[in-house]
Amino acid sequence: MTNAKDTSYLTFLQSTTIAATSGNATIANASKVFTGFLDSDFQIWGTNKSGEDTEPTETHIYEMLKDGTFADLFGSVCSDLDLLCLTQGQIIEFARNNRDLLRQDGYGTFFLFKVDAQLVVADVFVSGDELKASVVHFSDKCVWRTSLRYRLVVPQQKLVS
Repeated sequence: MTNAKDTSYLTFLQSTTIAATSGNATIANASKVFTGFLDSDFQIWGTNKSGEDTEPTETHIYEMLKDGTFADLFGSVCSDLDLLCLTQGQIIEFARNNRDLLRQDGYGTFFLFKVDAQLVVADVFVSGDELKASVVHFSDKCVWRTSLRYRLVVPQQKLVS
């Protein structure tokens, strides 16, 4: 695996395990989980494609310390972005069973995933009593502000010394 490049963007909060998942699950079709809002762009952008079944996966949850783009934030964990991708099934499973670990009060928790060769980010958040999900292109140049304390969830990385 690859060394982290710059940890100044994020602070580690905790680890948790996502249960094994089916590759058939897609966020675009998860309206029973994301009852508050499910961005139609998941459908429009063609993200509703099956992935692979997964084994239980250890994840790390980080919170922002410094303003940055998706490239800055995810790249600070690991330079190989493919290693940071979760499947859509894993994102759904995390949201369903770990809502207390998601950023609360309508602010987002970011999950990187891949559809074909395209990197996209699911922005999952809790608002009131409901889960909501939107999608953003990874290449979006938006600078996410530290004041909103966004979170990232990624598969645990084994760093080489």
